[in-house]
Amino acid sequence: MKKSNFVWTIFSIIAITACFVSLFFFRQLPGGELWKGYSVLYVENKIPDSLVLNAFSEYEVKEYTCLSNQFLPTDLKADSCEVSLLSLNQEAVDYLLKRNNYFFDKSQNYRLYYVPVFYKNRLLQVVKSLKTSEGPNSNYNSGVDTKSSYPFLIPIFTFLYGLILFIFSKKRKFFSFLAFLPVIYTVSFSFITSEISVFILLSYLFMFTNIFGRRDFQKILLKKYVYIILFIFSLVSVFTSGFFSGFVFLLVLLSEISILYLFRKIQITAYQKSHFNPVMIRSSRVIPLFLGKENIVFGLLLGLSALSFVFSILTSGPSVGENFGTKIYFPSVTSSSKNENLPDLKDYYKWDFAVRSFPYQSLNSLQYSSENTSISRFTKEGNEISQKKDIFQFSEQYEETVYNKIDLLPFNAFEKIMKKQGEDFRAGYSSNGSHHLSLFCIIISFMQFTLTLFYFAWMLINKGRRHK
Repeated sequence: MKKSNFVWTIFSIIAITACFVSLFFFRQLPGGELWKGYSVLYVENKIPDSLVLNAFSEYEVKEYTCLSNQFLPTDLKADSCEVSLLSLNQEAVDYLLKRNNYFFDKSQNYRLYYVPVFYKNRLLQVVKSLKTSEGPNSNYNSGVDTKSSYPFLIPIFTFLYGLILFIFSKKRKFFSFLAFLPVIYTVSFSFITSEISVFILLSYLFMFTNIFGRRDFQKILLKKYVYIILFIFSLVSVFTSGFFSGFVFLLVLLSEISILYLFRKIQITAYQKSHFNPVMIRSSRVIPLFLGKENIVFGLLLGLSALSFVFSILTSGPSVGENFGTKIYFPSVTSSSKNENLPDLKDYYKWDFAVRSFPYQSLNSLQYSSENTSISRFTKEGNEISQKKDIFQFSEQYEETVYNKIDLLPFNAFEKIMKKQGEDFRAGYSSNGSHHLSLFCIIISFMQFTLTLFYFAWMLINKGRRHK
């Protein structure tokens, strides 16, 4: 028995530690930049590139990366055999064509310019000048996708709700230990579905702490079928914000159980050492779960949920362009699966190897080698000609060499932007730099709100019947 208790204690500590680590390393924030360190200017294709470059010059935007200032991302000379044969190398051509996708939105209607963030204020002036310019280009759309603000109201509302429950609670220390991780969860996952789920969890913890330790408190909580259904629905809904959002929420729940176990162990140990232990005479059946504060608790829950819902819709950034219904999908760094039409650094390494090794591939070979190539070199010593083969190998060392050469490229190559995102970055398409609230999330959030409202109404009806 003691060994079993020891195992459960260690498991509980590991679960709580894993939850803390996950809250910091797996966090998903709605706000952010498309590209770390860069703002993205988008202009309609109908706007001449020269007009944009003139605006850059006028407002002293000296650094930018665009399609018109790109060249072959290599240190090979233009008259080298490797570059001369490049057009015959299909693998090399494919990379360059896909690389061009970074300079257009997904629909190919907008041209993109990447500018370091310290030019952001000047870039806004560029946009203003493009929109106010006279002539046939004045009516076309342009703008900047800048860093969006973090949705502070979501964790603030959660903290406020937890604080009010803390004030009403009879076991404040106990409740604060249980409420800490759920509140921190909304800091790391500031989504409307996550927030409402935490609201419901905090309400359940508030009920739990009020009757914890009394007779039949488990049965009382398990008989609250409506609240259990609401809680289960909220548990499922957090996955609509992403897999990690739901996974970490499950870790939070596991940590709550672990905290309860450790608290109970400490409580039993303290009772065993104490000469006098108070006994809770009244059953949990006669204790009001919300201590008579139902109207305040659920009024706050519904009010804060409604405010957060409205706030999330207003700040979801459904449109990047001037027209509300128009969405522009930009290439961006993504945590999901890679888009095959947007090459990454791994593809660049392969491209560099393909360019350098292609002239030395055997034309008689039916299979092209993308990893190893032997280069024959001939030397004449006296009357004899000797052959030496150098192995050209694609390896981690080769990748590291190419990686270190990126900053030496004599122009603003897009590979330099890739490098600043981190060697393992993946690219996909995103509607903008701010958080986009999908229709599915709106429906789920509305259902959470409606179920909570239904439970509140049902509880008030039952309360009225008891007073008759």
